Order: sequence, then C-alpha cells, then structure tokens
Amino acid sequence: MDPLGFPERYDRLEEIGAGGMGKVYKAFDQYLGKYVALKVIRSELSILSTSTLRRFQKEAQLLGQLQHENLVPILDFNLTDKGSPYQVMDFVAGRSLDEVIAEGVSVEDSLNIIRQIAAAMAHAHEQGVIHRDLKPTNVIVVNTEAENLSVRVIDFGIAFCIAEELGDDSLTTTNAVIGSPLYMSPEQSRSSRTDERSDIYSLGVILFKCLTGAVPFQGASAIETIALKCGGNPPTLSEVVGKSHDVELENLVGRCLALDPADRFSSMVEVVEAIESIETFGQIEQIEQIELTDPVQNTLPAAPLPRRFGALTVVLMVLVLSAVAYLGPKLMPEQLFSVVSRDQSTQSKHTLQEKRAVEELLEQRELPSHKNTYKIRYRRIFKTPVQMIAQWNDRRELDFTSAIFREPEDLGLLAGSDYEQVCVSNSDFDDRCLEQILKMKKLDSLKASSTKITPEGIKAISRHQQFVRLQLDGMVDDVGLEHLAKLPRLSFLQIRNCPITDRGLKTLEQFRNLKSLQVSGCKNVSRSSLDALRRALPECKIVSNRM
Repeated sequence: MDPLGFPERYDRLEEIGAGGMGKVYKAFDQYLGKYVALKVIRSELSILSTSTLRRFQKEAQLLGQLQHENLVPILDFNLTDKGSPYQVMDFVAGRSLDEVIAEGVSVEDSLNIIRQIAAAMAHAHEQGVIHRDLKPTNVIVVNTEAENLSVRVIDFGIAFCIAEELGDDSLTTTNAVIGSPLYMSPEQSRSSRTDERSDIYSLGVILFKCLTGAVPFQGASAIETIALKCGGNPPTLSEVVGKSHDVELENLVGRCLALDPADRFSSMVEVVEAIESIETFGQIEQIEQIELTDPVQNTLPAAPLPRRFGALTVVLMVLVLSAVAYLGPKLMPEQLFSVVSRDQSTQSKHTLQEKRAVEELLEQRELPSHKNTYKIRYRRIFKTPVQMIAQWNDRRELDFTSAIFREPEDLGLLAGSDYEQVCVSNSDFDDRCLEQILKMKKLDSLKASSTKITPEGIKAISRHQQFVRLQLDGMVDDVGLEHLAKLPRLSFLQIRNCPITDRGLKTLEQFRNLKSLQVSGCKNVSRSSLDALRRALPECKIVSNRM
C-alpha cells in the first residue's frame, strides 16, 4: 500500500511541487502506460462535504472533455485511502510561468504567452468552463525558445470550490492560501457573481507582471490587497517601469484590469484579437525603421541594435527577397511589405501582422519538422499568407487552430489546391469560411471542433463527397447526422459533446464504412444505444465515456 494512500496503479511517485492548496506528485500510471501528475489537496483542506466532492468530480469530468493544445486536461478525480481528494492530469514537463517571469520576459514573448492562454481560455469559456484561479503558477511554460514558445494552463477552479465550502472568511483565516488575491478580480474577491470577464481580469494581472515584474495591486495582507483593487484604477505600465510603453499595449492591459467588468473585453476571443492588433508585437518599432522602397535606407544603422532586433531586421530584409523568389512574379515586394506610417494605424497593424505570418511560413518551408503541414495559428488570417500556401501547394495539411478569420473570401484562394487536411478548431471559423474551403478539390479531412459552423454548414459538409475524416465536436445534432450519413467515404467521425440522442445514434448504423467513432460527452445517448450500434457496426471502434 502506498503510504500516501494513492491506488497501486500509480508507481514511481515523486513530489515535484507544493503550494497553498497541496502537493503535486509525478507518477507512472501502469494502466495508461504513461507518466501523470497527481495533485492532492492538503489535509486541513480535505474535510469537505459530500456535495463539494461530487462537484469536484463533476468539474473533473467536464474538464476532461476540453481538448486544446494549451490546456492540460483532467484525466480523473478520486480520494486517497486517507480521504484526501486528488486530481490526475497529464504530466507536462516544464517550468511555471512565475519562474520564467522572474528571469525577465520580453514584450514579444509576453504577448505570445498571453495570446496562448487567452486562446485556451476562449475554448474553455465556449464550453461553459471558467478557470477562476488564473495565475502564473497555474501556467506551465513547456518551451522557452521564442520560436517554439508554448504554454499549458492547469488547475481549473479548485481553490474556488474549497473557498465556497469554507466560507467567505477563507481568504483571510488561512493567510490567503485559498484563492489568489493578487490575481483574482475585484468582484470575485467580494464573493460576487463571476463570469469569463473575471478570468480576463486575472489574465491582465499576469500580463502586467510579465511586462513589469510586479502585480498592479499588492498590500501588506490579503484584505489590504483586495481593498486596493476594489478602490480604484490600476497604475499604468509606464508608471511602474518608469518608461513609456506603446499606447495600445497600455490600453490592452488597462481594459483587462478595468474595475467594472462591463468595461473589460467581453470575451477571450476579443483579447486575442487585441493582441494581434498591437504594433509592438513582433518588435514593430525596429521594423518601421526599414524603408524598403528607399535603397539608401536599406542599410543597417550605424549604431548597433540590440541582438534580437538586429537579427530580426536582417531576417525581414532577406524575407522580401525570399518571398519573391518563392512566389515568382505574382507578388511583388511592395505587395508583401508596404511600410506605412504609424498614424495609418489600421493598415499599419495589418501589414505588420501579415509580415510576421509570412516570416513564419517561410521558416516552416525550410524546416523538416513542418514537412507535412503549414501552420498559421493563434493569429489573424491574411490574404498574402493564404496566397503563398495556395501557390506552394506542396504539403498535405493546413493548420489554422485558434486562428481569427475576418475575410472569409481570402480562403477562396485555396480553391483547386491539393491540400487534403484542414484544421480550424477553436476558432471563429463559420459557414462563410466553410463555403470557401469546400472548393478545395482534394479536401478529405476537416477538424472543426468548437467553431461557429451552423446546421446549414453541416448540410454543406454532407455535399462534399470526398470526406473521409471529420471532427465536429459540439455542433452536430440528430438532423446533422442524417445529413452526414450521405458521405460515402466517411471512415472517422468525432462528435464529442454534441446534442445527439438515441435516435441520432440509430442513424449512425447507416455509416457502413465507419472505422472509428468518438461520441464522448453526449449526455442524451444511452449505453444500450451504444451497445446496439456496436452490434450493427462490428468493425468500427467506438469510444464513449458511457462505454
């Protein structure tokens, strides 16, 4: 028997972290054949009511259904032999964002980090899940290299559930170990009703700390900290660091940290869009010094640039020539990188964001690790990058995960291309976008979970006879399944968290070529209907949490 009270399936236990809520252990799950992380709530917080324990378990099940590359899903929730609640998560090797911030984070990396967190939270919010305890220690930085910087969000709602159980005084009676007064929103600290805008406030505090190394409000105690944040506006970045910051960066932080939730961004999607529009993203100030149309100013300045700025300047100058070489006469340099003045704000932002996307695509074309896929993720989709990949037409997959689609007709440039797979999950991809990509002659795989595709879009998908693989989590009902039954080649179907019923499941018996089906999270589907479907489709592997 394990002295900590964990089941015998967990082997090679190693403590890897501890905090106010409890301890975290790395363990090898002998059933799953992989390492997992076990977070056990400390003993003095473990005496919880049966209703709270049930709530923990219900939330763990809901979180387990979230699928996003910047989230660490919950695999299980249970009690140790000693009665302490614990969660089982995928083990992710990395460092806490708090440690990374302590070493200093650039503006560009800060925005990249916040954008990834916001994209993950946008996905969670779309599924009705609010984090309620966003803070740097709940963000794992998997890779700190700028070009591969990646984060994972963990620990949804644990502190909030316990604080509710122990009462409103829990913030102070335990020396502020429950909840995070430094990061929680004013309304949450007052025990008022919270929604996704509370997470946006916490995200703003994280961004503030990334940029300044400090939080906007910090008193001598939890009560004093709460009083400060409930009593007025936060300081500006410039006031804290003593130097001027880009006005749009100030506006981004200020809007996240607004005292009144109504004055904040209304959604995490809006936060992602705001980050995309900030000129400082991608070291814009240095880029604007390059006047590509004037050969006299194409030389590097006499004064040495900071190392990363200088490298980026050279890359961008080479980038123009490289792009022209790749694209031939169809795209001229001025079309790719027309530099405009700062006061032409909208055009400037879009042009500079487009440069960044083009740069990333050119890098991907040279890297073996991207040999099957072009990725334009977490950013707005512009015409030039789409035109580039349409003309290259030399890979199998396009990955637009968590992208922002504002000009659907730009996707029409892909019509007639040979790309076979497209991923648009966790984005605002809608029926207008779908209409364009369905013009791709060889498209046979679509991953479109958590998008804005409507029942009319599902009907349009059913008319594209080439589809072999579909992932349509959260958007298919019984009528939609009747339409999808018209696809003669469909072999792999994922429809998790969909409002289908046993009647719709019966329709799936018509999918005679189906080899794999995932229907987890479909609450209105019975086990008996699943058993009947397995008998009707003996060659199909059916995965469901109802088994």
